[in-house]
Amino acid sequence: MFRRLIGLSGVFLALLLGGCQPADATPAAQTGGALTPVVLISTDLDGEVVFEIGIHNEGDAQPENENFSGHWEVVTADGDLRAEGDLLHMGPLPAGGDLLPLRWEGVLDPGEYIMRWGAPGYGSTVIEFEVIDRDGSITVGDQDVWAGDDFPPPERIPGRP
Repeated sequence: MFRRLIGLSGVFLALLLGGCQPADATPAAQTGGALTPVVLISTDLDGEVVFEIGIHNEGDAQPENENFSGHWEVVTADGDLRAEGDLLHMGPLPAGGDLLPLRWEGVLDPGEYIMRWGAPGYGSTVIEFEVIDRDGSITVGDQDVWAGDDFPPPERIPGRP
């Protein structure tokens, strides 16, 4: 009887360990473009530019990811860094929706900018946009968006000068 319990314990342990993934593994649900980095860019009443940064989920609900390793940055068209940060934890993602856990607001002078955001296993997005001063009121102009499976993201939207 004792040997049978040891044998069953060994089988149970093997099944338990066999189902584990290393912490840096990419869950199967994250392949195929179901999860996409997303950034919403706007301005607030104080004339600051606002970035809401997160993930869009086109598939089934996803559990919390405590090993998330996202990075974002905003640079001028000439490549000068203006802001950057990391997102190291992603909460549960609702099916067919967005989770935007990171918000940045700050002053950006009028001009052209590039926002890059992504994470391993989730892909990346690049947004080229312009900050415009219209008679003392700061707004964000047209936004050109690229999204892909690569991480880190390209310096600029591929195929553009």
